Amino acid sequence: MTRVDHRLRVPVAEASPRDISAYRRGNTGVDHVHRIDSGVPGPSVAIAGLTHGNEICGMTAVTWLLDRGVRPRRGTMTLWLGNVAAYERLRADDLANQTRHRFVDRDLNRAWGDDVVRDDHSSVEAHRVRALLPFVEAQDALLDIHSTTFCETPFFVYRDLPRVRALADGIGVPSVQVLMAGGQHSGLTMGERGKFSDPAADARCVAVECGTHLSHAAGILAVQVALRFLDGLGVLDPHIAATHIAQAQPEPIRRYLIDRVFRPASDTARFARAFAAFEELRRGEPIVVDGAETLVAPFDRCTILMPSPVVTKGRDMVTLARPIDA
Repeated sequence: MTRVDHRLRVPVAEASPRDISAYRRGNTGVDHVHRIDSGVPGPSVAIAGLTHGNEICGMTAVTWLLDRGVRPRRGTMTLWLGNVAAYERLRADDLANQTRHRFVDRDLNRAWGDDVVRDDHSSVEAHRVRALLPFVEAQDALLDIHSTTFCETPFFVYRDLPRVRALADGIGVPSVQVLMAGGQHSGLTMGERGKFSDPAADARCVAVECGTHLSHAAGILAVQVALRFLDGLGVLDPHIAATHIAQAQPEPIRRYLIDRVFRPASDTARFARAFAAFEELRRGEPIVVDGAETLVAPFDRCTILMPSPVVTKGRDMVTLARPIDA
């Protein structure tokens, strides 16, 4: 049984999903995957949208680039829309149910492990992973665009490696960064697969959470992050950069290191109260009541990240992190 914890209020929808059937047929033989080759030697870079079906800001960024015919000035650029099946369900439903349409059968953002690729032959998401895997593994740099259910504060999420940190620092916006040690969440993300998480490799993958799912601001930020990502890698036409990249006042970078991810032992688990995004708690403050057990903040300045309004036994419910200076 799955329940919704109403202590977390889903924001009102501002943006609406639209028909993306015109983008289905690309030039790769795989639906909703477009690859543009500059004909000049250079890096292979990619931008992924709709890893979750309700994250329309990623769709906004990918289609913005396609609509304007943006081409890399060197190397190749691959653009794709991931979980289109979940997105189409969102389009057909009441947008108040936006949290139901992250995926169809399983979380595409946690389906990149070899076990899923090898053993899951029934889920929509596993089939999509196998179709996208050659494109993921071909990249030197990958931007995975996301949004959140309720957190309006944008932030990067990436494997804690110096080369990936440098990529996020170079993009510059947003200024908040969340670092993963690896293996803490259920399942494997794109950014943790293969060469992206190999300390000895050069490939880099960074995910960005652009704000709440159906907010106008999330779509605007997604386009800006995509442009800054391409520009920082030296593949964006200077004229496009000068015309479309908004000048932003630099903000101090704030970094958080994920400490642990809590998974409830029951479907009746609930948050002790409503939490603000990136709220810091004192050691011992209650966070989740799970049957007879209570999860409390294990250290001072314990920071609440990504609490899920949908509570399911054994699935990620809330991530705890600590601020770091380095």
